[in-house]
Amino acid sequence: MKRQQKKFREILGILSQDVLSQDDIRKIKHSVNRQSCLPGHLKETIKRITNHSGYSINLGYSISTEQSVFAINWLREKLFKKNGQLRQNTGSFGHREIEIINNFKEFKFVGFWPLRNGLGEIIEYAILYKTIDKKGNSFVYTGVYFESIEIVN
Repeated sequence: MKRQQKKFREILGILSQDVLSQDDIRKIKHSVNRQSCLPGHLKETIKRITNHSGYSINLGYSISTEQSVFAINWLREKLFKKNGQLRQNTGSFGHREIEIINNFKEFKFVGFWPLRNGLGEIIEYAILYKTIDKKGNSFVYTGVYFESIEIVN
C-alpha cells in the first residue's frame, strides 16, 4: 500500500512540472500499463489527468528540448530520405502532417491511446504526442509502437 501511494505521489509530482523529460513520460506510461504496481482506480486517475490536458493547442504537457529534438528527427526520418526527398510510402502522413513537420515549433505530451488485441481488449497504452507548427496547426499521433505511427486527429 505504501509503495503504491509513494509511486502515485511520484507520478503526480511529475505531472505538476512545467516540462517533462523522456524519462518522466516513460514513468507516467509505465504507471498506467499492466506492469504497474498501482491499483486500477489510481491508473484511471492518472489517465484522466493526462487525457484532460486535451487536444487544444494551449493544453498538454511541454516536453524537454532533448526529447523534442529526438521526436522531430524521428518523424523526419520517417518522411524524408537522407538526400531530403520525400519517401514514396509515407504511411499515415498526408500533406497536412508534412507541412506541420516542415514548420515545426514544439511537441506536447497529451495523454495515452489504448492499443487493443484482436479481441478488442486493451493490452497497453501508447503515448500521444501533439506536433505543433509555427502557425498553430497541429496533429496528434501515437509514439513508437512497432515502428509505426498512427495519426489520431
